[in-house]
Amino acid sequence: MARLSDLDFYQSPWLSLPDLAGRAVRVTISEVRVEEMKQRDGTKARKVVLSFNGKKKRLICNVSQA
Repeated sequence: MARLSDLDFYQSPWLSLPDLAGRAVRVTISEVRVEEMKQRDGTKARKVVLSFNGKKKRLICNVSQA
């Protein structure tokens, strides 16, 4: 039986550590954008966001990754 969290419309559009399941993955960056993101405290901050060829999920970069 499928869990609700496994359904596509409950999936986050953002890449996270559990998505990689401990595997190394080689991807090609298709786009780099700066997007305004709402922070947990309600403020907004500009973040670098990466998109990858053939992948649905995107990566929000922190200062070290950017």
